[in-house]
Amino acid sequence: MATTTTSDPREQRLFDRARIEVTRERLVYAPESPHSFFADAWRGRRLGDQDAADRLARHEQQAAVEMRAREVRRERRAAPDGVRFGRARGWEQRAPAPSYSATPPLWLESALVPAARPDDRVLPSLCGSMALPAGVATINLPAFVGGTAEAVTSPVVPVAQAGLADAASTSTVVQIAGMLDAPLSMIELGGPWFDLAVYRDLVSAYDFALEQQMLSGTGGTGPSAQLVGLSTVAGSTVTYTDASPKALAMYPFIGQLAGSVANLRKRRPTALLLRFGRWEFLTTGEDDDHRPLGCPDAHLPAPQTAEDAPDPIGALVGINTYSTEAIPSTLGAAANQDAVYAIRENDLYLWESEPTLHLFTDVLSGSLAGRIQLRRYAAFIARYASSVATLSGSGMAIQTNE
Repeated sequence: MATTTTSDPREQRLFDRARIEVTRERLVYAPESPHSFFADAWRGRRLGDQDAADRLARHEQQAAVEMRAREVRRERRAAPDGVRFGRARGWEQRAPAPSYSATPPLWLESALVPAARPDDRVLPSLCGSMALPAGVATINLPAFVGGTAEAVTSPVVPVAQAGLADAASTSTVVQIAGMLDAPLSMIELGGPWFDLAVYRDLVSAYDFALEQQMLSGTGGTGPSAQLVGLSTVAGSTVTYTDASPKALAMYPFIGQLAGSVANLRKRRPTALLLRFGRWEFLTTGEDDDHRPLGCPDAHLPAPQTAEDAPDPIGALVGINTYSTEAIPSTLGAAANQDAVYAIRENDLYLWESEPTLHLFTDVLSGSLAGRIQLRRYAAFIARYASSVATLSGSGMAIQTNE
């Protein structure tokens, strides 16, 4: 509410009657809206429906404002010590027939109906996502390998001195995309909740592919380049060899895993990542007196207060533990092993572009279907290899009780 004062009583009465109230414009594709984003993309671009085209144009204007505000919030939350690494490309609209490309309605990201695949962004949420700078194909970060020297100094004695040395940590920007085909009847008649189901399935697939890359990506260059995942960059590897794995026997190796990060990075690890089946194997195991290792209250999750951060499922060796099914269960020579990772998430950096949706129609016109595609660009850097350690080996074979 905005008010104005004046010394003239008559003018003041006029200003009082003409008070300005600022309200927020209702989103074109809100959940309560009768209009479907995908249906309007079809009608506006392929059928020449002017009302649908007008709604799409108004949506793009709203999306630009909403996304600018969201980028500010995300940068403040994700960037360390207030440092900003650049802004995203933002929204973009391309209209070469026979496709339509646009920013998805933002409300879809807050109400999700996943398919049968992991729907949690565990590792991406732990390290925080920053906006991918526009026009960037490679990201480089300095990793200090030599720095300030500190020591007790006596009077009139030269201060300890060292030269700053660094090594670049690099990530290629990769494209992650997915698509699905839908009957035109569903696109035209499905309404906002069809938008929700389709978009959530596309995003769920993207999140899973991204997390797989962050865990198991092999790096490389050229068109087939992947992200450099934790398994590739791991600064230390702990091997648990056991033909008959037991939860009790595995515990010391988890402690060794955490200790290896602290020894090399000189900072303790802040998170453990494992499959939920591995968590169950550990917590349902027994000690030598047949007491369960997962006694009540022994593995209660620590409170998680950070916005958009996943909740730990519990704690192992005093470290918050998170489960993610993006860890493959086909590792090792026998192709039936998984791994446990110890990380310092503050040393991990993720950049993502904004999602872009495409609707292709001519490619499936003969079967009265449309092809919906979502794509994003991402880069990922583990700034210090010593911040990552991996537990693997024959003792990590998948057991029947997990």
